[in-house]
Amino acid sequence: MNNFLESIINRDPAAKSKLSIILTYPGVKAVFFHRIANFFSTANLDLIARIISQFSRFLTGIEIHPKAKIGKNLFIDHGMGVVIGETSKIGDNVTIYHMVTLGGISPSINAEEQREVKRHPTLMDNVVVGSGAQVLGPVIVGKNSKIGANAVVTKDVPENAVMVGIPAKNVGTTTEDFKPYGITPSSDPGGSVKDRAALALIKDAEEKKLISTGGTIVEGTAGNTGIGLCLIGNSIGYKTIIVMNDNQTQEKKDMLKNIGADLKLVPPKPYKDEGNYVKVAKRVAEELKSTNNHGVVWANQFDNTANAKGHYETTGPEIWNQTDGKVDGFVCSSGTGGTIGGVSSYLKEKNKNIKIYLSDPTGSALYNYIKNGELKSEGGSITEGIGSSRVTANFAEAKIDGAFSISDQESLPILYDLIQNEGLSLGTSCGVNIAGAIRLGKELGPGKTIVTILCDKSDKYNSKMFKRKI
Repeated sequence: MNNFLESIINRDPAAKSKLSIILTYPGVKAVFFHRIANFFSTANLDLIARIISQFSRFLTGIEIHPKAKIGKNLFIDHGMGVVIGETSKIGDNVTIYHMVTLGGISPSINAEEQREVKRHPTLMDNVVVGSGAQVLGPVIVGKNSKIGANAVVTKDVPENAVMVGIPAKNVGTTTEDFKPYGITPSSDPGGSVKDRAALALIKDAEEKKLISTGGTIVEGTAGNTGIGLCLIGNSIGYKTIIVMNDNQTQEKKDMLKNIGADLKLVPPKPYKDEGNYVKVAKRVAEELKSTNNHGVVWANQFDNTANAKGHYETTGPEIWNQTDGKVDGFVCSSGTGGTIGGVSSYLKEKNKNIKIYLSDPTGSALYNYIKNGELKSEGGSITEGIGSSRVTANFAEAKIDGAFSISDQESLPILYDLIQNEGLSLGTSCGVNIAGAIRLGKELGPGKTIVTILCDKSDKYNSKMFKRKI
């Protein structure tokens, strides 16, 4: 009994003393009465067992069938409405919250046949089942797993999983037994991680007094940074001119026009060419400076390190705080280098042992640069906005331990699987990032926490993602 009470104190921050637990916790009383009822049931004194269990239900609001098998230290917290079926098996140190059902799915017409089969779940050691969850049928919930509030589980759950939703889906682990997490900036105004860079670049220009209300922002972009700059600029009173390659998706072109950007399309050119979209944007800004007393700013997202600084001050701390500092690896792709530059610098300051990896699409030269010190590219990719043929000022600040080269054949099936099985419709760079996270998880081994960036949604890439064979 003493160990049981100690286990409750360790799991429940509201537990003040062993005496208060005994006197005020209905779940403790329910487990106590179940032990007695189960004793009589084992002795084939079923009527006495059922009378005791029904008295316990009347007293506590918790119904545990006398034949259910319960391990050590079951804690039923705020237990009103809990139902544990006849053939349920519960391991050691399991925690169950109120309104949980461990039940069967549907009874057979032949009741005699039903008595001969296992109809209820098995919870292995250290499982936590959240309020209102239902675990139905003869499923097995692996040890150390967590079932979220109101989830409905009808299939076996692997060890160390985190299950949410109806039907419940695993969001905590993969079969490789590591924990991948994605920072999802889709709630940012422009729906992408680039909104953070855009805000940082505008703040930098304002702090340097390079622009004021009525001024103009000019930028060369694959789309998302331009969208962020335009939306933020609109809210402050800045005009936005965006220079973009004409081979980017029509969805991004349309969105930029719809939100008021002055969109200038140019043919794709390598960076060394003066017709490259970044260099065209710089020239446009220089040509307009004398025409606007409120300032004309070239945002220069690739080489203005305010970009990386923005992620150092926001995304990095967000990852550290939301993982309680228990992050083992961070992996993401690079376009400007701002995200990986800022996040890696912050995380390495917090813990130098955190592994930082680049996930680079084929066709980019950065993978070979990290592996061999040479800017050399191979292959190609339909992804937009990531990959580079040069080392930008932001990328130069990144603290990178290794790199993966990710092909479309590896990344796109991940995106299609997420749509079909997880209800997540993500953009092309997310597939590259997730593929990298899976690879890093395999490399670091079991029990590790890996974080990546889910940059944006698929709505800006429909014409590429769903109309092209790979």
